[in-house]
Amino acid sequence: MYRKISIVAYLNIVIVLLIGIMHEQIEAVSNQFLFIILVGYAVLNGLYIQRELLKQKKLAKGLESERQLSTLILESIPSGIIIINPKGQIEYVNDAVESILGSSETVGENILNFDTVINSGLSTLITEAFSGKKGILKEVKYTSFTSRKTLYLNFEVRPMNYNKSLDKYEAMLIINDITEEIFLKEKVEGQYFSLFKSFAKFIDAKDAYTGKHSNNVSLYVDLMLVNSELESKDKHDIRIAAALHDIGKIGITEHILNKPGKLTLEEYEMMKTHPVIGADLLEEIEEYKNIAQIIRHHHEHWNGHGYPDQLESNQIPMGSQMIAIADTYDAITSDRIYRNSRSHSVAIDILRAERGNQFNAELVDQFILGMDSEKKSS
Repeated sequence: MYRKISIVAYLNIVIVLLIGIMHEQIEAVSNQFLFIILVGYAVLNGLYIQRELLKQKKLAKGLESERQLSTLILESIPSGIIIINPKGQIEYVNDAVESILGSSETVGENILNFDTVINSGLSTLITEAFSGKKGILKEVKYTSFTSRKTLYLNFEVRPMNYNKSLDKYEAMLIINDITEEIFLKEKVEGQYFSLFKSFAKFIDAKDAYTGKHSNNVSLYVDLMLVNSELESKDKHDIRIAAALHDIGKIGITEHILNKPGKLTLEEYEMMKTHPVIGADLLEEIEEYKNIAQIIRHHHEHWNGHGYPDQLESNQIPMGSQMIAIADTYDAITSDRIYRNSRSHSVAIDILRAERGNQFNAELVDQFILGMDSEKKSS
């Protein structure tokens, strides 16, 4: 619209110049004719400008209505919204930010200087948004400075192009409080874990010689996890898998589990199905899918000669590799119906002999180091 008015302004100048140039010729015809031309031009010009100004007023009113509607939407949604300019300064926060974070009095401050933003890695996503990239950060643990309540939050950062010609962006930070969802998930997981652990205890109780087997394996796996650089979620899954690794034996008859002599080929093949039974039992639960895979493969060998899928080396889940070592150590050092327990040193010698063959060599060393530290501290 402003372009149209500019064109009219230039046209006015041209017409005035033409009238000035042709003034004498028009005046020679009639002064009245010149007056009519000027009056007619002024009326038409005024009508046109008035129409454009009315359009401008209507457009401004529409934009104000849209702005009010947008503000109403932003203020009414449960998600926290923060608008950040390319310098990192907060330009806008909606009401939900205060209810989630405990404060909304941050307009004008530089969000990139906040410790919570730096420590969570959110500063990187915000900086990338200024270049046109979007990013997501999930399940961030946050403690409010005002209420001191601990929350779990999901963050989404979206670029907002405010100057297309210069390819510059603002950033929109969207915050969702998922604390209740996390607590509910942990409660459900805890109930499942309690149920499955009861199954594991039941299985251990079926064999008087291995009554503490699942608990022992969990303790030994913890020794390998102490100095592990795995993510906390992976460690969590491995610990659960260690406690439940033999849950599939619920599908194996007591005759086979407690047979005092050597198993027949048929009985051994039946015994080898317990990792698959355990995995099938757990994988129907969404949060246990990774745990199920760890359990499925805890009898695989580093050299590919294990079961059920003959995986080798790092095809085997890390948790499965750890459980295999802990499982073997406990089997050697525990009394079994078909033989007596052997010493710690014998078990360690067997593990060393199988480095790079049945077991991951680095994990064997890690386990032995953990056992040595445990014995020195006890």
